[in-house]
Amino acid sequence: MSGVNVIRRVLSGLPVVLALMGLAAMAGAQTQPNGGQGVGQAPSVSSNRLQETPVQPTASGSSAAGPAAVKAPTEVVAALGQPSLQGQKRFRWFAFSVYDIRLWLSPGATPDALFNAPFALELDYARSLKGEAIAQRSIEEMSNLDTISPDEQADWLALMTRAFPDVAEGDRLTGVWRPGGTVEFFFNGKQTASVENARFGRLFFGIWLSEKTSEPAMRSALLGQL
Repeated sequence: MSGVNVIRRVLSGLPVVLALMGLAAMAGAQTQPNGGQGVGQAPSVSSNRLQETPVQPTASGSSAAGPAAVKAPTEVVAALGQPSLQGQKRFRWFAFSVYDIRLWLSPGATPDALFNAPFALELDYARSLKGEAIAQRSIEEMSNLDTISPDEQADWLALMTRAFPDVAEGDRLTGVWRPGGTVEFFFNGKQTASVENARFGRLFFGIWLSEKTSEPAMRSALLGQL
């Protein structure tokens, strides 16, 4: 088997939290010699293995992360009007890009009152991942933030399984929050699901944005606190 194929197999076998949380993915992919780490805990990863690029926000909704400015996707513009980029991170595993994640805010929104106004999280993928696995790992991460009943787990898993198709390089998943508890999911600009459930929405977006997230550094970058 060629080196490229080996790398592809390793990447495809990584837990889906790689698609969701970056560093947290490594917790499931690596065995810790000192007793291991629980789900949602970030393992120790040396800086030469994973590079994270926080991006400072701009008023126009674009970012100077490289030569080309970042533009808000069409579904984000439709939901937020004139969105501004609050923050983003780019994750790389070894020399390989995994995904970019961006937080877009609606006009007048502030990070300290995030759920009081519409916002969107955009994930642009650079690797293939199974949608069903993304949904399952999302439930696991959400359950680390608060207790989820068996009925909630079943309903939410079914919802996210419908919402998240398999992704490949160049694909985009977007989640939109609307005050009152409406959550909308989009795949490459096309809506895949919508639900009115504030508890679900707060826990789902809390995977990245809650103070209890397993990735506080990523939260800080998304909220523009670095």
